[in-house]
Amino acid sequence: MFDMLRKIWQVGTVTEKQPFEPAPKKYRGKIELTAQKNTNWEECIAACPTGALCMNVNKIRLFYGNCIQCGNCVKICNTDALTQTTDCYQAVNAKKDLFISVDKDEEK
Repeated sequence: MFDMLRKIWQVGTVTEKQPFEPAPKKYRGKIELTAQKNTNWEECIAACPTGALCMNVNKIRLFYGNCIQCGNCVKICNTDALTQTTDCYQAVNAKKDLFISVDKDEEK
């Protein structure tokens, strides 16, 4: 066991950032949330099968911890308030970074 630990200590980090190339255009990655006027948020929220998208008073919140990146909310959204990226890096250092929110009444 000590031999294995010594080898790990000597070799160091051998992992590299993945993927080596950008994700293909068809890849379903992170959902981006922006405030748009006249968005029917109730329909977008109802389309989310995991409850990752929710409304609290005047804030729309997205919790990446529950999001399965199915894109249902993006398809049903009547504006460009929800978009799906090809971003495949979703690791965070703190749980609070898994939440994003926008004001419901904010105009852009």
